[in-house]
Amino acid sequence: MKIAYLTIVLFLGSVFVISGCTQETTSLPVTEKDCGSDMNCYVDSLKTCSPAKHYVSEGDQFAQMRVLLLEGTVCKTEWKSNGGEMICEIPQSDLSKVSEEDLTAGYIVTEICSGSLADQLASQIQT
Repeated sequence: MKIAYLTIVLFLGSVFVISGCTQETTSLPVTEKDCGSDMNCYVDSLKTCSPAKHYVSEGDQFAQMRVLLLEGTVCKTEWKSNGGEMICEIPQSDLSKVSEEDLTAGYIVTEICSGSLADQLASQIQT
């Protein structure tokens, strides 16, 4: 039995088999920077869309924000809190507008985010 075409891509490994060819890669995994409660660290990472996480808690309340990755022309971020979760996609061209006071680069959360936390924030804005 002959296999005419073989396409296998192993994302977590270091060997790629594409169309019957083998190629080793030397790329290193991207390390997520742990900013702890340092908001400036998180904002700096977000401006360059470099993987990072920021975590704050007070009593039984918590919030965690993560810069995930640059996917095409958008920077994907993840926000989690007691109120839920949301994924946001900030256009790469607007990352320079991000600040400690404006983590969405001037966008309304409902324009660039989806998830239960985004829905909750949207309902609070409307009331």
